Formats: sequence, structure tokens, C-alpha cells
Amino acid sequence: MGGKLLARKTPLDDIEEIPSFFERAGWGKIEKQKESKTQWKYELQLMSDEKKPAFSRHLEAGFLAGQFELLYGTVAEATMEKKRNGIKLHIHIDPF
Repeated sequence: MGGKLLARKTPLDDIEEIPSFFERAGWGKIEKQKESKTQWKYELQLMSDEKKPAFSRHLEAGFLAGQFELLYGTVAEATMEKKRNGIKLHIHIDPF
């Protein structure tokens, strides 16, 4: 199952629910770093036993994009940037 499909099956009521969902899902700790009208930046911290990402985080990125599409009613895209102790996730939505 892809991340956007998972987002449609488990829609959140508010963007602020994302960190608690990630922790409940066992995906790790995610924090919002920056926000603008059409972009959000999150940092997903690696699990304590991971020195580098042990697996692809495309599911998590797709889930974020899917939630933004549902919450804002527009197209969203997520990109990933690997960092030393985590992954930066950049969410871009079409201006409305």
C-alpha cells in the first residue's frame, strides 16, 4: 500500500496530529521545522538503533503528501533529503 492511499484510508482531522500518528505507527519522531503558505518542512529523526536509514521512507513521505492533499484540497508533493541523523521531508502544495 502506498503512502497516499494509506492517508486516504486514515485521514487526520488536523495537521497537528501528524507527529502523534507517526509515533503510533512506529515511524519515529517527526517535527515541523518550517512552514509557509505552500511549503512545510519536517524532520524525521532516525530510530535510536539506526545509524543511517535502514529502509526507504517513501511510505512516510507519501503519507504526508496525502494528508496535505486531504486537508487543503489541492495537489501535494513530498520530497526527501537525507541528513546525518534523520531525513528532511519537504511538502509542497499547489497554491489555492
